[in-house]
Amino acid sequence: MLHIPGSVLPVREEVLSRCLAEAERRIRTLDRKRRHFSFAVRKGRIVAMGQNIPRTHTMPRSLGYRGDWPHSELDLLIRMGEERDCTLINISLNLKRGLRMSKPCPICSSWIPDVFNHCLFTTAEGWNVLF
Repeated sequence: MLHIPGSVLPVREEVLSRCLAEAERRIRTLDRKRRHFSFAVRKGRIVAMGQNIPRTHTMPRSLGYRGDWPHSELDLLIRMGEERDCTLINISLNLKRGLRMSKPCPICSSWIPDVFNHCLFTTAEGWNVLF
């Protein structure tokens, strides 16, 4: 579902702006072309943040991922610990800090509804709501 300005989102726009600002701040530390960030938001505050970073972990292979590097959504899940009742916000930025497609992959999409109440992701045109 494409976000049309003025339509209802499961989180306030100011929360989306804070997540976007944090992602823009952090892209300076990454040297990869595509920067993908995931945020867990609960009651208007950022609970945890995950990102695509090249480090190995045992969990991706056990869930069916092709590689050993966790996607930002899985990195977020690991960092969240026992925190639940959150909204997932996915953001992908290009080198010029423009929005890119950040829809979760099919493997992430299989477990995300079990953990998160809602899922929002960016596209080049703005925000979409997955559920």
